[in-house]
Amino acid sequence: MAGLASAALPEGALFAPVLVLTYIFRSNSRTLARRTYEGVGLVVVALLGLGAFLLFLYAHFGTSGALLEPLQIWTTGLDWASLSFALSPINALTQAFYYGFAPAPLDLPRLLAAWSVLVPPVLLMLLGARFLSFEQELLGWLLWVVPLISGVGPGYAGSAHWLSMGRVMAVALPLELIIGAVIVRFRWLGPCLLTASAGFFALFCYLAGAGVALG
Repeated sequence: MAGLASAALPEGALFAPVLVLTYIFRSNSRTLARRTYEGVGLVVVALLGLGAFLLFLYAHFGTSGALLEPLQIWTTGLDWASLSFALSPINALTQAFYYGFAPAPLDLPRLLAAWSVLVPPVLLMLLGARFLSFEQELLGWLLWVVPLISGVGPGYAGSAHWLSMGRVMAVALPLELIIGAVIVRFRWLGPCLLTASAGFFALFCYLAGAGVALG
């Protein structure tokens, strides 16, 4: 699954270090050296998808860096301005309330992006220590910060905005990790989650069919 994730998006490579930590901490192998050696094998497997994609780019475009060239057009890069904007709770709160309560038509992608800055860290701090293992919580923080700071681009009138619905969904994965851990302990919540998920999925299908931009 990690190999498939790294083939789908470069951010999927984040599963590699988490897999190694999980194996080192949880494996029944007797020696640390053996666990580390076998953990390196897990890294190789986790990065097979990304490696195959880079080979595909090289075969069709003559360079493995073809993935990065179009990104330079619409992303600002990891400079101080984009970092300070992406991680600023004030900017996130401002956009969350503006896109959520402004009289203008609902801008669902930007509303989700703004709340994705605020909600996952709070959940990770309040519930992560209780319901997640160390490596799961580490994965949650990585999935929160890396797509967030790599997906900020120029917006309207020179301002900055979060880009890419895929990154927003990756940021929300810590919430899904915690929900999954909670359901393992409280099985009766499972049908409630499935019902809510089906309802949101139907809503998004309806909005997409009605021409609403969902990212």
